[in-house]
Amino acid sequence: MRDFCIILLSAAAAAAFAPHRSFPLRLAASRATIEEATDAAVALCAKEGAPTAAEEDRRLDFAGAADADTVRSNFVELVETVGDADAALRIVTNNKMVVGWKPDRVKASFDAWVERCESKDEALDLVSKNPGLLFCKPADIKDGPLGQAKMIANAMDFFRFGK
Repeated sequence: MRDFCIILLSAAAAAAFAPHRSFPLRLAASRATIEEATDAAVALCAKEGAPTAAEEDRRLDFAGAADADTVRSNFVELVETVGDADAALRIVTNNKMVVGWKPDRVKASFDAWVERCESKDEALDLVSKNPGLLFCKPADIKDGPLGQAKMIANAMDFFRFGK
């Protein structure tokens, strides 16, 4: 499984070179409220006419198609997990599939990165730059190469288009 995370990190680095859609990430030069950030996330991630996800399996398909209620619910839980609406919006702007994973799985991965890093702020900076790190299993994060994860996240952030 560790090899899978390394492959995922490598694939995420390659994705940094893909053209980035412009998106109103900066909301009126002030900190986004949870409501503003949620509306922006829904505008970015929701697909009109997408089937509504069942409550017991709130997760989107990997093509990014999702109903607005699922995106809204998952995004609010992401905000609660990371503790900052701006950071959560930055995460889904950099990888909208994050709102497609079950919130408890995203929380478990984020908590594992917090344990792996020196602080919550460092972990938040890391996953904001490379949200694909939230797709790693928490058990794999504990033994994963932190230096490599930071290097790839910084490279992705440096080469990200439209920021």
